[in-house]
Amino acid sequence: MVTRFLHRAAAYFLCLAGFGMGLTAPGCTSDSAELPPPPSQLAPDTMNRPPAKPATRPDTTPVVAMVNGEPITLEELARPMIADEGWTTLVCLLQLHVARQAAARQGISVTDADIQAEYKMTLAAYFADADPADYDHLLEALLPKMTPPMTRPQFLIAVQSDAYFRKLVANDVARFEKGIEEKRLQEMFDIRYGSKVQVRFIEVPTRQDAERAKARLEAGEPFTKLAAELNISKRLRESQGLWEPFNIHTSSISQPLVKTAFLLDDGQVSDIVQGTAAYYLIKMESHIKPKLVKYENVRDALKEEMLQSMIQARMSELRNTLTQQALGEGLVVEDPQLKEIWQEGLRREKGTTNQEILRKKILEEQKRSTGEIGSPPQPAPASQPASQPALPPAATQPGHGVAHEPR
Repeated sequence: MVTRFLHRAAAYFLCLAGFGMGLTAPGCTSDSAELPPPPSQLAPDTMNRPPAKPATRPDTTPVVAMVNGEPITLEELARPMIADEGWTTLVCLLQLHVARQAAARQGISVTDADIQAEYKMTLAAYFADADPADYDHLLEALLPKMTPPMTRPQFLIAVQSDAYFRKLVANDVARFEKGIEEKRLQEMFDIRYGSKVQVRFIEVPTRQDAERAKARLEAGEPFTKLAAELNISKRLRESQGLWEPFNIHTSSISQPLVKTAFLLDDGQVSDIVQGTAAYYLIKMESHIKPKLVKYENVRDALKEEMLQSMIQARMSELRNTLTQQALGEGLVVEDPQLKEIWQEGLRREKGTTNQEILRKKILEEQKRSTGEIGSPPQPAPASQPASQPALPPAATQPGHGVAHEPR
């Protein structure tokens, strides 16, 4: 497994970065360096073939390039890449392998056309409002910002695994479609097209801080100035407290804050609102009128969007299950360097998970003692395609935003 990883890493990164520097790579041409490998190069048949053997010298490691007659070995190339990208790449490959194995057990095949379709579907979901001609450029800008950051080769491996997971959950689609209730579609319509408000928040840790902020507002200091100065959240400080418009049914903000906001007139500042672990002042910026859209004109599109969301959630659930099974039973990391990186990554992820569990328990105790009904403040995961690897054991899953206070 590690040998295959080394060969793939060498091929990907040489084709991406090796040209224009006096390097000649076996199996690559100057044309292949212009763009990273398309998803078709990650087709199941290709992935199952043994890697092409690079040029070798007697009694040495494989040679992947020559510079002025001097060899660069696969070992020299791969070691820095393992140190830098080994963790995420191994996760991507692990999930691809468990997906292929599950598909093989069920007699499911995935074609090059399936992978191409998954690739196009993923980019269309990420960049719904963009011109398809700009997808490649937008993807390059997005990959470093993902959690975890990804390279294009890692992304393409993840897209291929998604094609397998989509085939694996295909039998669930009819059940999902039958379970979509009209009431849920109506709620989705209200969220998308109903009236909204836009507000500014000041979020501070104690009631005393909130009282001091309110006194400064009453003395004439601008809300924007105090929001930029006092907010706990960096995001709110940078935006001077401004939050994106939201509907009464939003799940991105705890309901006590939502209900308070919708009672305000334009320009009005609320009294102090107690959240789960902070205190808030809310200023109404504007009420946004509902869009003039008829439910029956968008119902089918909303249903399809909800169905795709359910499919993505099931794909993520299956990915996490198979990954955890492999971690517990079938994964053996043989390369010493990669094994050390892998084990350190597992310890890091486990520590993060344990800290989050402890934090949630503390906040739950606070809720029980105060009677607060809002949910604890935490970042809402964006709804996104599944083509980001779930890092074990704290799997990063796509999904819909959960109730929380603004951060």
